[in-house]
Amino acid sequence: MKKNIRTYDEQLEMQINNTLKMLLDKDYLYLYNPLRKEKIDNNTIRLSWNNHQSGGFNLGDSFLYISQYKEILKNGSYLCILFDGSLIRVSYTIKNNILISHNLLWWPAPYKYKNVTLKDVSPFQIIDDFLEDNEWYKNIEMRSPIRFDYDPREITVKGDHPPIHMHIEHKDCRIFVEKPLCFNSFISYIFKNFYPQCHIYINNDDYIDFKVTNNYKPLPHLTKIIC
Repeated sequence: MKKNIRTYDEQLEMQINNTLKMLLDKDYLYLYNPLRKEKIDNNTIRLSWNNHQSGGFNLGDSFLYISQYKEILKNGSYLCILFDGSLIRVSYTIKNNILISHNLLWWPAPYKYKNVTLKDVSPFQIIDDFLEDNEWYKNIEMRSPIRFDYDPREITVKGDHPPIHMHIEHKDCRIFVEKPLCFNSFISYIFKNFYPQCHIYINNDDYIDFKVTNNYKPLPHLTKIIC
């Protein structure tokens, strides 16, 4: 009997839902929105955050600006809010069961208050209080958003624009990444590097190794990371 093999969108949907539930059970999430699954055409499926809205705050020029964090939060344009107010949103596009793009964003909360948690005050109220506080500089936490992009189209890929890259610190900073990240790889990277006090376990069988063709040769000066 032939084994029923799940497609990438089915694997991702199951992975994302299971991991979000695990994080919520561990109190590492404040809340999460239902994953949005839409059919772009007969052959293309997109998995993304709910309430996907276009607007200037989503553009690359808004990367690093607190106004982007605020607009994403206020519009509900995220997959989940972590326990510290940081935002996660992900988007995967699959065509004919081939991953053709992804966008994975961690936007850290720009504030850090002692003795105040999201159990006391909602992140929607905290950001307003933070921005209206004359002494905001006493509570700011300077952490860069991180975004992993996968876009293998020939029109975008060149020596300093890898098909898979990480944006950090500057909108034009593109750090070469060896392969696309499934949701669990992304979450593991974020928690391992930025929340070492939080212990999560993901079984080795619960990762997805996307099959892609990549003949890209990065320029010698480009930094490289492996996730």
